[in-house]
Amino acid sequence: MACGDMWRRPERSRRDRSLMMLSITIALRHWEEFVLHVRAPKNDGPTDEEIGAVSQHAGVYAKVPAAHHAYKVAGPILDELRGAECA
Repeated sequence: MACGDMWRRPERSRRDRSLMMLSITIALRHWEEFVLHVRAPKNDGPTDEEIGAVSQHAGVYAKVPAAHHAYKVAGPILDELRGAECA
């Protein structure tokens, strides 16, 4: 499967791949896929700050409406995940 092969390649870390996926899904406005990658395991994924930075960067290149929507979608998920860590 192509997706599995891409995630197993040694050239990039899982964190880097997650950041790439977030930026691609924002640019394409594939919000369901974006949610999946925001929810990705936090132990080897991007930090909340990195997710925010990707959304800001997308605002320049994928236009502000996509970046704004990314913040709107990611915020509640990150809040939920932070709450689960404290429980």
